[in-house]
Amino acid sequence: MLHPPQADPTPTVDPVEEIDLNWAYLVSLPKEVRNMVFGIIAKEADRIAGSTVVTENQPPQGDPRPPQP
Repeated sequence: MLHPPQADPTPTVDPVEEIDLNWAYLVSLPKEVRNMVFGIIAKEADRIAGSTVVTENQPPQGDPRPPQP
């Protein structure tokens, strides 16, 4: 027997409010734990940034000369 779809019981949270709640939780942690969490976040941010950064030292792709007639 099929049941009619039901509304999602999960309340929706404003993303800004969710960030505020997460921040409030983080700053309530003991200093050692908070620093460890921030360290993990910083390492992950560096890893992500490093995988998308284009540096000037990268060799050009392809032949930069115009095609010969």
